[in-house]
Amino acid sequence: MEELYCRRCGNTKEFHKTSKGYYCEACKKMGRFYVDAPLSTRIWHFPSSEDSDYELSYSLSQKQQIASIEIIAGIQEKQDVLVYAACGAGKTEMVMPLITYCMKQHIKVGIAIPRKEVVIELQQRFKEAYSRKSVIAVYGEHHDNIDADLVICTTHQLFRYEKVFGVLIVDEVDAFPFRGDPLLESLVHFACKGNKVYLTATPSDEMLETCEQGKMKLVTLFERFHKGKLCIPEVKIGYNWYLYLHMLDFLHQHSHKTTLLFVPSIQKAYQLGRLLKYYCPSVLVLTSQSTNREYYNREMKSHKYQIIVCTTVMERGITISDVQVIVLQADHPVFSLASLIQISGRVGRKVEAREGDCVFLCTKRSENVEKAINRLQEMNAHG
Repeated sequence: MEELYCRRCGNTKEFHKTSKGYYCEACKKMGRFYVDAPLSTRIWHFPSSEDSDYELSYSLSQKQQIASIEIIAGIQEKQDVLVYAACGAGKTEMVMPLITYCMKQHIKVGIAIPRKEVVIELQQRFKEAYSRKSVIAVYGEHHDNIDADLVICTTHQLFRYEKVFGVLIVDEVDAFPFRGDPLLESLVHFACKGNKVYLTATPSDEMLETCEQGKMKLVTLFERFHKGKLCIPEVKIGYNWYLYLHMLDFLHQHSHKTTLLFVPSIQKAYQLGRLLKYYCPSVLVLTSQSTNREYYNREMKSHKYQIIVCTTVMERGITISDVQVIVLQADHPVFSLASLIQISGRVGRKVEAREGDCVFLCTKRSENVEKAINRLQEMNAHG
């Protein structure tokens, strides 16, 4: 028998036979997908060239403009592009010239991000930039309308778009749940009939090697849009009692500002949150189990809370002006190299608050802590 293959997820081993044929077991949670299913006959909307220019209240920096030109050149050359840019470099703004270019060429563009909260935030930003175009967000409980001039969706929702996008922009390729998930990686290829643009502040060694081999174009920008330097975390090493004393001292010194306090587990977050409320009543705990995270994101931006105890769920996708950062047990395995770089990248993102403090509290100096410090220093040197 001819080997079966699922063109949606790439599976070649797990199939179930029915009277309609074989469907894929590996991706059936997204709905049954039959091996011999024809391509969808749905007629998709393609953007017109009119009103395709983006509108921002500020101009791209010279380096952002150069990077955006290089991205467009890569797409014109029919190459996939890796945009390796520092946290706060303005990756979202850098792809706007590409989106405008594609719309004027009647190329359908999609933006895929692993996490729903970022999809919602980006939809608002792109609706403001492209006020005369239709921009939709597609995620778990929000998929009644899946077509527009610009589609912004979670990577899980790409299963709805077989070979639809001429250009697919994939943001946060280093983030959970995308990194290391073969199914989500396969969905990117399933949905894109042209070329892909990957955005990240922490590319994997495999992606960089692909660029070195000439199989993907590399565009770098290590300068933040406001030209401020990346925060280099201070590292404190000692016994747990010393780390907790230093944590309290840091919170006291920065009591007039908001501090993100990252911990390695949900249990630790709630335990520490309860204890810190004796020290400061203005404490919020946020984990993957928290409901209404979109509401709390708005509350945090208004500086309603002094201390936000959180897990890695808050490592990206949220910008709080003049925020300070503590990573407790930064040497814990849950804090990957990518996580530590993203977490430190929360500091100094705003023009009015370009500097701030970040401290890694460790019982030992782990490899990831060491690499994160070195990577941030290298970015500053080349920024």
